[in-house]
Amino acid sequence: MSKVYTVLTGDLVGSTELSTEVLVRARDALLQAAADVGAWEADLVKGEAEFFRGDSWQLLLTKPRYFLRVALYLRAALRRERKGLDTRIGVGFGDVERIDAHRISLSVGDAFTRSGRELDRMGDAVGVAVALPDKTGDKLGWIQPMTTLCSVAMNHWSERQADIATRMLVPDGPRQADVASALEVTRQMVSKTLVAIEFSAIESALEWVEGAGWEKSLRMAKVRFV
Repeated sequence: MSKVYTVLTGDLVGSTELSTEVLVRARDALLQAAADVGAWEADLVKGEAEFFRGDSWQLLLTKPRYFLRVALYLRAALRRERKGLDTRIGVGFGDVERIDAHRISLSVGDAFTRSGRELDRMGDAVGVAVALPDKTGDKLGWIQPMTTLCSVAMNHWSERQADIATRMLVPDGPRQADVASALEVTRQMVSKTLVAIEFSAIESALEWVEGAGWEKSLRMAKVRFV
């Protein structure tokens, strides 16, 4: 069974309407968030996230089970930077034939192809969309609805809500009291914010996605296009 990688391809929403200063801030925020993801677990990220064509970016993950947490984390990191900042994300699972660690967008493989095509298919939709390998729909058809529900849940987060959520999205992340201390607010305020954004539901979904044995179906699938 071949190793399955996960590629996230995205672009900044409404980038042509952003000032140069805001665009740079958005890019810096997303690149920093991707670097944070790389610190979650050894070898989780291959190479570094890279921007290309100005507002498009790619990130390569070695462990598919983290795809949803990473996608939500990246979107939340943009939202906490400035209201209205966001990114569309196409997620692709599959083989990677060549990895260019210095310029990840020059890497080659089905995971990259699927991810890019899924982003193109999204059109103007904002959120996260997933492209699965062929013949896995009967076993993995739940992935897109689960992803959509979690992604939609964060569409109206404020900067403060996104800031708190971003901190809590880190695997084995801090306690609410630690977040409150870092932000110099009360623990009750953090708790109320998490209740308001229904974070417990997102957390439950992430725990299920990361704990279920669905990655075996990916590894056993014929990951090339027909």
